[in-house]
Amino acid sequence: MAKAIAAPSAAPRRRRAVAAVRRHYASRGGARGILGSFKPVLAGAIGGAAANLARGYNAQFGGVAALGAVGYFMKNETLMTMAGVELGHNVLGMTGLGGAQQSSNGGW
Repeated sequence: MAKAIAAPSAAPRRRRAVAAVRRHYASRGGARGILGSFKPVLAGAIGGAAANLARGYNAQFGGVAALGAVGYFMKNETLMTMAGVELGHNVLGMTGLGGAQQSSNGGW
């Protein structure tokens, strides 16, 4: 009598796939890695809100200070760059050489 050959189980292949997914997930930092990908967005949102709030106290340099502080403490180079750009814009406006220029025709 012929012995029936059992079909190979898919379980070992599935276990290997699940293990590979877990290794990849862990190599990316797990939950911290996923949340870490939102850190620049969070830093930008906090920096924008802080700059808007700080401009109410000091219209000229409040935004610069807020962006610089949030960029420094959250280790975000983009916010530090934005603070520098805004500072340069404000300082240049103080000298009278540039900055925000008003048009006599009301716009563009």
